[in-house]
Amino acid sequence: MDCVNLLVPGSFGLDEQNIPLATGVQLPMPAELLESVALFLRDDLSAHLNPEMGFLARVAANSLGIVQREIVYGPQLATGEHGRLKTLLESDGKIDNLRRELVNKLRGTMDLDQPGLAEHLRLTVAGQLSIDQPKYSGL
Repeated sequence: MDCVNLLVPGSFGLDEQNIPLATGVQLPMPAELLESVALFLRDDLSAHLNPEMGFLARVAANSLGIVQREIVYGPQLATGEHGRLKTLLESDGKIDNLRRELVNKLRGTMDLDQPGLAEHLRLTVAGQLSIDQPKYSGL
């Protein structure tokens, strides 16, 4: 992200989402389950394990956080990426196919100064990073 910020400066933020992950009538909520297991792994279990297993418990807790953010923000980010790809490529199709098309065009005929390309790449990288490492200082 640091390189992206140097090449394509700008801001990035996610809209707060009221996702069914944390609302509804069925208890416990999926968000509560993910959070409670992550807290147990990180705060309770890891302290009672040898250093290697404690580290792995914290890694597992972080993985649950990634899953939760993917559920909450993934659809919003994918919708934005899909729209940008359609505009950029002047094409319609499934997001995975459009991603592949962009890669192939970048390897071939698409100029790097194509209008909208830098912004698309910046937002896509920042979006994925916000799910994988939301506390990363470059965001």
